[in-house]
Amino acid sequence: MKKLLPIIILVVILIALLIGYSFLNKRSSSTPDRTTAAETTYIMVTETDADDIEAISYTTEEGDRLSFIRVDGKWKSADDEKMPLEQTIIDQMVSASATIGATRKIEEGLTNASDYGLDKPVLVVELSYSNDKKVTYTIGETNPYSNEVYFAVSDDDAVYTVNDIFCSFFDYTINELILLDKMATIDKKEIESVIVTTKLGTRQLLSEKDEDSEDKTWKIVNESEEQTALEEQTANDLLTALLSLKLDNCINYDASEEELAPYGLDEPVVVTINYKRQKTVSPNEQNPSTGSVIIDLTYKIDIGYDNEGKSYVKLEDSSMVFDVDLSKIELLLKDIDQTQS
Repeated sequence: MKKLLPIIILVVILIALLIGYSFLNKRSSSTPDRTTAAETTYIMVTETDADDIEAISYTTEEGDRLSFIRVDGKWKSADDEKMPLEQTIIDQMVSASATIGATRKIEEGLTNASDYGLDKPVLVVELSYSNDKKVTYTIGETNPYSNEVYFAVSDDDAVYTVNDIFCSFFDYTINELILLDKMATIDKKEIESVIVTTKLGTRQLLSEKDEDSEDKTWKIVNESEEQTALEEQTANDLLTALLSLKLDNCINYDASEEELAPYGLDEPVVVTINYKRQKTVSPNEQNPSTGSVIIDLTYKIDIGYDNEGKSYVKLEDSSMVFDVDLSKIELLLKDIDQTQS
């Protein structure tokens, strides 16, 4: 019996340890993770209504400053109110600026602004509210461990750490914010002809369908009715270039009739694309059946040249003037008197 006593004591101790471990394990699993909860708690730096913001501007690290004002519910450039802008992107900037949460607050951090890169900010955002309140945000370096940026707000000596996604809302140049004209979406297979009209006459790019297939052959008929057959690849490249003119350098967003003359667009070379498109017919009271019809459509492009021979483009029903390289459609414009005199 004496020999069994130590063994019995060890078994009792082991059972007690197992019961204690089980109790602690259940308790820990039912207790909230305080560390996780703390990590998801944000310090509100600012919490306002985006609709109350009437102006917003931002200055990049390179010193470029973009400013926008709200006029009759729409965002306009403070420097050029005629400039058409991507409203959604600016709305997102404003929403991101109205309410900002931080993960950390460094009291009196601005006394050592250089430690956080706030003396040479990568971004400065300025807001003006309808009640004349003005707020400035200054964004410094990115913390390499948390990927958060150091953030300061006017009238506050603290420095905050904010998710670096905030900066991405302002990662736009002015050219990326302008809502520019775009070429119409036309399939090359839909095109029947291209007519180039000038004061000196008419030039045509005409197609002919092969009777035994859907393939087209192309030819150019010049002002003197002389015909030149085009190889398939040449015609394909020409149409591709015409349909994808690069309209990214807008030099006048709202040109008046008087402003067109310096670009040669008061008496332009007019390029008319004639194409056919299949359109689905919806049933109505007069015609209950469904089906499709082929409709004839046109799309016009105005081309002008200044006194130095530089080329410009204006699309149909638009007042935007673009500086465009037309070298890839030279075959259509070759030998045209660019001064139109």
